[in-house]
Amino acid sequence: MTAHSHALLTLALTHLHNYLPVFQQFYVDSSGDNTPCGTSEDPADQTLLTKLGCSIFQFIQTSGRAASNKPWFLSPEILPKLLGAVIGWTQMTEEDVNRCSRGLMFTFFN
Repeated sequence: MTAHSHALLTLALTHLHNYLPVFQQFYVDSSGDNTPCGTSEDPADQTLLTKLGCSIFQFIQTSGRAASNKPWFLSPEILPKLLGAVIGWTQMTEEDVNRCSRGLMFTFFN
């Protein structure tokens, strides 16, 4: 099972790196007006890239609890890529900045 979990973790990390430029372009560097949501009109059928990224990170985080996956996480090839993915995906979007600044303003003046 360990060989399969390491392969799945590697695929998950690969997906995070492959989707990172799209995330940067449509969520971090833009106002969010042209965020790709798919072709469905029903919001329940739309998959946002942020939700996909969160799900992948949850899989990686949960897999990190298994002792059998420790060598994968400590691998010299994997650790820098994983840290790069975490840093890249945790950038604040324009919406996050606005929400955060509104919250700070509320805190300072109340």
